[in-house]
Amino acid sequence: MYAIFGGQWPHGSAIIPGGVTTDPYPNEINKALGILKNITSNYLEKVILGGDLDQFLNTVKSVKDLDQWSEDFPESDLGKIWRFGNELGWHKLGFGSGIMLSYGHFPKDEYVKEVDREKDLIFRAGIYIVNKGELVRFDQKNIMEFINKSYYKYTKGDTIGLHPFEGETNPNMSGDKGKYTLTKCFRYNLNGELITPEVGALAMLTVGQNPLILDIVNKLGPSVLARVIARIVRVSIYHKLIEDELEAFEFGKPTYKKPNEEKEGKGYGLVEAPRGALGHWISVKDGKIYNYQMVTPTEINMGPEDPSNNKSHVAKALIGTEVVDVSNPVEVYHIIRSHDACMVCNVH
Repeated sequence: MYAIFGGQWPHGSAIIPGGVTTDPYPNEINKALGILKNITSNYLEKVILGGDLDQFLNTVKSVKDLDQWSEDFPESDLGKIWRFGNELGWHKLGFGSGIMLSYGHFPKDEYVKEVDREKDLIFRAGIYIVNKGELVRFDQKNIMEFINKSYYKYTKGDTIGLHPFEGETNPNMSGDKGKYTLTKCFRYNLNGELITPEVGALAMLTVGQNPLILDIVNKLGPSVLARVIARIVRVSIYHKLIEDELEAFEFGKPTYKKPNEEKEGKGYGLVEAPRGALGHWISVKDGKIYNYQMVTPTEINMGPEDPSNNKSHVAKALIGTEVVDVSNPVEVYHIIRSHDACMVCNVH
């Protein structure tokens, strides 16, 4: 489907800053719809969910509803995972920080210069405090990175925190005491407290107030099982969103607007990547890139300790885990894999 509009997959050549350089034809929209509906009916509905996509999205709103769906469609992947996961105690594994962060995703309309990330996006941005049931506003200005445990050095010292606009990536492989990773340490300043949030499908849907995922998190807490279910729910929602977008496409409207070329300035882009909250920050001087920094989802989930020795979300999720067989600590594997970790993305 992507190749129809992007020319190839990956690294589509038609999708660039400002839009898409080729206008789609009706037959291409229809072809994409046909591919999507084929995947929906023959894979998503038949194998993953076991039942109708619209029925699932419209009726499964709580833990009780999911229990019933699993009974009604016991051979579905969703039904098996939900029953099997509960039997094995996956719902008790990997609580972590209990703080969910999402940058928000998908504009309701066209992109505008300043997006209200609480109102203008289909999936809103925010921070959800699980034990309080509280949703608070997100502001990218409160992000900072530390490198006291990382193989880098900061000009003003290794114990300070830098916002990505001022970020530095200066490798320091000298083996200074305490440094052990090529991953930087992400922290968010929430009312003066440096918090260590979780990001990913579970966080995105919890912050987005999806009723099923919110009920699972509020009743059972964040867990290995909740994260796996969240991925299934998110991809189900995506299927419906893509179908709606294709069917609503208006021919003849502009698909590309040449962006202004700025000689000086700063900018940032925030999205929900498959693994969670992803941010890029750029500074431009004299028409050239002066500084470019990115903060990846796995860095947020799995970064090292900060100068106060506060641990990341995944470290907190692992501490205290009861392992039945030390020679095969499958419980640890489950916790790590439930975050869809990418250590390659992690390295700056």
